[in-house]
Parts: sequence; C-alpha cells; structure tokens
Amino acid sequence: MPQAWNQTLGEDYVKHPELELALAFTGLSDRMALDPLFRINEHPSFYEPFWTAYQEYLIEKMRKRKRRRKKLYSRGRGGKVHVSFISNPTGYNCDRALFYAITSQPQEPSTVVHPDVPWLIGALERCFWYGHAAEDEIYRLLGMALVNHYGDRLVVHELVFERSLFTDPPEVCLADRDVLAGASDIYIRYTVDDSPITTAVWDAKTISKLRSDAQKKTARKKAADAAAGARTEDVEASVDYQRQVSTYLEPSSAHHGGLLYWDKQWNHGFSQYIVDRRPGFYAATVGRIREVREDVAREHLSPATPSKSYCGRCPYRSACAGDSKLQEAEDAHRG
Repeated sequence: MPQAWNQTLGEDYVKHPELELALAFTGLSDRMALDPLFRINEHPSFYEPFWTAYQEYLIEKMRKRKRRRKKLYSRGRGGKVHVSFISNPTGYNCDRALFYAITSQPQEPSTVVHPDVPWLIGALERCFWYGHAAEDEIYRLLGMALVNHYGDRLVVHELVFERSLFTDPPEVCLADRDVLAGASDIYIRYTVDDSPITTAVWDAKTISKLRSDAQKKTARKKAADAAAGARTEDVEASVDYQRQVSTYLEPSSAHHGGLLYWDKQWNHGFSQYIVDRRPGFYAATVGRIREVREDVAREHLSPATPSKSYCGRCPYRSACAGDSKLQEAEDAHRG
C-alpha cells in the first residue's frame, strides 16, 4: 500500500480497534482539494459527489419507474419485518404496526405528504434516490479513503457491501431469517497494526447539516443514546438508527457497529457514531416479532399503542383506524 497522506490516528487502540471512517473520508476529500496532481489523476469532482451520483442514479432508475409505479406503495416481505421498520418509532412502539407489516398490509402512498400533492411525493422519491446515490459513492471511494488514511497499517480481510444479516450466522440466529430482514451497508473484517481481527458493520446515512445544527444535546437525549448502546460523546445519531445498527451486530458476529454520516450541504463533511453490542437486545427484538406472529397465526389483531409522536407517520394508519372502529363495534355488541 502507498504511504498514507495526512494521517490523524490516535496513539492507543482498544483490543478491537474502531475504524475511523469519518476521518478517512475527510482526509480523502482534503487531499482531493489540496493535492492538484492527485485531484487530476484520481477524482477531480469530489466536492460535487451528490449531484453527479444522483444524476447517474436517476438515468438508471427512471427507466424502470413507469413499470414499477403500480407496485410502488404495496410492499410486503413475506411475513418478515425489516430492521429499519422495527427500529423506527412506529414499529418499535406499536405491535399492531408489526402485525400489519407481517401480514403485508398495503402501505399508504406517503407517510409524510398527502397523495393529492404528487410533486411532494416526487420530491420524497428523489430524496430516497439521492441517498442511494451517495451510498454508491461511499462504496466506490471506501478503499481509496482507507488506503489514504491508514496506509499499510490496515489490512482488510473481508469487505462486503449490503451484506444480509443472516449470511453465515451463528447457530442461534439461523431460524431468525424467517422473521427478520435487512442488510448492513458495510461489513468489514480488518486488522490495524498488530490488533486481533476485528469485525464491524456500518450503515451510511445522508443528513442535512441545517437540520442537525438545530438539534440540541439534552440530558434526556444523552440518556436515550446511552440506553441505545452508543457513546454519548460522539456525534448525534437518532435512536432508531442506533437500534437498527444494534440489530445487525449479533447475526454478523460483529464486535461493534457504526453510522457514517455525510452532510448534504457544503462542505459535505463526514462524521461517525459508534454503537456497541447490547447483550439481550437482539434476542428481545426477535422475540417480540415472534409474539406478534403468534397473533397473526390465530388471527387475533395485535393491540395498537396510539401516540401522536408516531401514528402520524405510520404507513398503516387508515387500516388501523378502520379495524379499531370494527373492534369497538364488536365489543359493544358483546356488551
């Protein structure tokens, strides 16, 4: 490997060292901006990665958009719950939402905007594609960033993008493929200096710096972060993202996980958030899904947990309202 440029490594490592992905990508972007020869030879347009990647992504995806339109809002995973849904406020707090997810209840057109405002739905779709385009750029530049930051101090033994949770899992997780779905963006096994081989899983996220700057780190937020298994001194990360990464750790036999953030606005800065393993969290998550699946098997609608904080964004709110009225009528008839 070539000599690293502008390394900023800490002097001490824990037994299983954490990757400095944010510093690696920041160092790469600095080098592309400040080293003319490198910029010309390697990637001269690094500071326009979102727009460039987004345009390329649209060219590919827009060809299929008309054919997929009819299926766009009717999603089902054959009785599985995706990690991102069970970790977000709706799926995490409401068993009925999980019931609908397991039974492949059609989702409403948009959980944020009204279907009668199609240009807003289009904006939502573009935002989704924008994030995927950025992930593609991160995958493409990851090797270059690691070589630039670590030099020959880092040896990568295995690197997989979008790796399924249940790829060669430990025995305890084999049966869980039937109830849970999801894939970590980056699965990596590596050695730094003379450290043992370390396994880590990462999820890449695009964030709005304007929004993140407005958020404040309250005592309650710090407590929630600590309870979710993350380091409170790191950059802010939503609790649902932390839970999502926590769910990846045990099936992947990873020592820790992380969130890599890429700011959408100039100067496209990078930051990261480390999530440690939480003993019992994964088993409790899968156990809860199995309990709801028992309700599905006996055709007993799981109870709802109404709350303004997550009902407004629930993709099953209309079906839930209808079932609640039906249930009330049946109870009144029995009474």
